[in-house]
Amino acid sequence: METLGEDYTWENITEDTPDGYSLTLFTITGDADGEPVTNQGSKGPVLLMHGLTLDSIAWFNKKDFAEKALATQLTDEGYQVYFGNVRGTPNSR
Repeated sequence: METLGEDYTWENITEDTPDGYSLTLFTITGDADGEPVTNQGSKGPVLLMHGLTLDSIAWFNKKDFAEKALATQLTDEGYQVYFGNVRGTPNSR
């Protein structure tokens, strides 16, 4: 379990495909202490997929540093957030 820059912990889930790719999916697991975020997952799962030439870290990019990134906003609102990575990104080779 590692800590995100916004004081959330996460874990990675890796699956190997039959043709040899290792695909990695990340999920927020809790706050900086590893404790579940209040109501986390009560509204169900959300899968965030990045755009072309990006990877899952794109969901933590933001223009206004006073605001939370979309991924952490969704977690705080009660969703279990997952981040996928398409083939060819650093997390899916």
